[in-house]
Amino acid sequence: MKYSGFIIFITVTFAMLFAGCNTETQGEKIDAAEVAFQSEDYETAQEIASKVVSSDSPESQNWKNLCRLSILFMQLSEHQLVEDNVATAVTCYHQAMDAEPDSATEFFNNLPLEDGRYTSMLSELNKYYGISTDSICIEDTDAVDSLYNSLENGQE
Repeated sequence: MKYSGFIIFITVTFAMLFAGCNTETQGEKIDAAEVAFQSEDYETAQEIASKVVSSDSPESQNWKNLCRLSILFMQLSEHQLVEDNVATAVTCYHQAMDAEPDSATEFFNNLPLEDGRYTSMLSELNKYYGISTDSICIEDTDAVDSLYNSLENGQE
């Protein structure tokens, strides 16, 4: 009888301990979203990235996390029918550039070549909208599509 009570106590203790240890950092959540995107699980990537952005965690406002999120949301904008993805990407880009301009610029300059188009587009949209990060609403989708197509074709 005492032995079974001890086993229950140990089991409950470990369960509580492991439940408390299941706290991922924002960076780890972004890692998971990037892995989901690379695995073509766009819904999961969208869900994770959206939760990170809506989080009030100071870590989600870290310049590097914001840089990573801006690229991820641009990538998601090509695969998900979520209107706010480009606006969210531009907001993250702007906040990263405000927080640590030199570090963010270095991050974007060192992206793989295939992601460079996202940086160009983010930079242009950031300039075009003069960004007030409180509420970015990109309603002129024809202008965005035109800019995207010109950047894809190597024009500026």
